[in-house]
Amino acid sequence: MKTVLHGVELRMLTGCCPVLYMDSASPFHEYAAQMLQAALNSGGKADSLYEYTSDPRMYDECKRKFGFKADDVMLARVRQANLHHVQGFGCGKRSTMLAVVLALALEKKGILPELWSMLETYKLDEPFREILRKAQQQAPPVVKRPPPQQPIIQLGVELHIVCRKVPVLGMEKASVFQETASWFLQVAVNSLRKADSLYQYVADKTLQAECLKIGFCKEDVFVAKLSCDTMQEANGLKAVGVSGKRSVMLSLVLALLIDGWIKFDYLLKEVCAYDAKLKLPAAELFKRVLEAARNPNDRGGPLDRLPIAGASGGGGGGG
Repeated sequence: MKTVLHGVELRMLTGCCPVLYMDSASPFHEYAAQMLQAALNSGGKADSLYEYTSDPRMYDECKRKFGFKADDVMLARVRQANLHHVQGFGCGKRSTMLAVVLALALEKKGILPELWSMLETYKLDEPFREILRKAQQQAPPVVKRPPPQQPIIQLGVELHIVCRKVPVLGMEKASVFQETASWFLQVAVNSLRKADSLYQYVADKTLQAECLKIGFCKEDVFVAKLSCDTMQEANGLKAVGVSGKRSVMLSLVLALLIDGWIKFDYLLKEVCAYDAKLKLPAAELFKRVLEAARNPNDRGGPLDRLPIAGASGGGGGGG
């Protein structure tokens, strides 16, 4: 569909991309560069505010819908990096600049105060408003695609609380925390030493008995106490892992969290800085352990799977 208004021949492509031809007699012809400067609130030369680009998909659509060949039109976009998606076709340099201005007005829903002020000065505000309205009417509807399915991160963690505040942690090989357990412990105690050196295994018949009540085998239960020089006040704090040393390391982190030696917000901030993909699973784990510790009737259980945007990740820590 083609519309001609004020010497401007307007067509619209998918994505609010205008295709313009502007007659030299159009009132906008001599002001195209100034309009672009005003729309971007820039004192730079108009030529520096946009760049020509090649998008075969857009050129194909332009040819298919309107019969324009690649030599007939030029596709340009705003040079500003965060506005690269704002683009328009023009038949000639000034038409192209006006197309970019119109695309910007569509993008910003007409909220371009510097542009409207400039247009009012030359009594071009109403003519441009007419063109903008026609462009909005002609713009092809955006096809809404269903949101992508959220992948599932395998938390693979079984968490119990015994003796009121001692975490007992099992961790599957597929757990999102498997490769980061040592890093978690190093961060929690603010130490650069190998994670293996930050704790000691101990015998504790009471904790072992509690773990047997839950259903764990004696051979799987590893009781450890914190032993580090960077958090000496917390040394002796105990935790239990039931699936090897990495479960012990992460369990000690949870024990520090329960006992108040580290804060939820601090630990989550460190997690985000290390790997943002770990934020949701870590927050879920921290939240569950604190809730279980506050509620003596909640003995815990498996934390199995959590829907989360983005793929699972996390680099290995030390140890």
